[in-house]
Amino acid sequence: MSLNESMLSSNSHSALSGIYDPLTDLYNRNLFIQVSNALLRISIRQKMPVCIAMISLDRFDEMESSETDIVVKASANLLKQVTRDSDVLSHFDKDKFALLLYNCNHQSSKMVADRIHHQIQDHIEFHNQPVSISIGLAEFDNSLSERLENLSDQLVEDALHAMTHYH
Repeated sequence: MSLNESMLSSNSHSALSGIYDPLTDLYNRNLFIQVSNALLRISIRQKMPVCIAMISLDRFDEMESSETDIVVKASANLLKQVTRDSDVLSHFDKDKFALLLYNCNHQSSKMVADRIHHQIQDHIEFHNQPVSISIGLAEFDNSLSERLENLSDQLVEDALHAMTHYH
């Protein structure tokens, strides 16, 4: 490998590490916001419904650091399996995932949330107990598009306020 190839490889790796979450290999928060804003603008033109689901792992503060990494990785892998290719999935914060559901209205997003809840509860455990989650859903309102610069910020905030505990 030449020096230039080595430098290119190193630069590509460092560039990717800045946009992907190193623990989960999902988009990080910043990339999620950028991609979501772009897709929301496209949805306005195409008149497509878009929802955001904010998924929070419950009892996260009761876990040790080594346990949180295991639960977060397992949750990320499961979420990758149950989401569509057109969805945008992110490890948004230490105990939260963000999921943009393109061409999905609020009613359909409820079905997605139920599916996610059942999959996580059935497959991920913490201290021999199923991991519980809270999910908040928000549908994009096209009427806000003229007033907001960062469209996804308001949608994420709405989803966080709508957070409901699943048990």
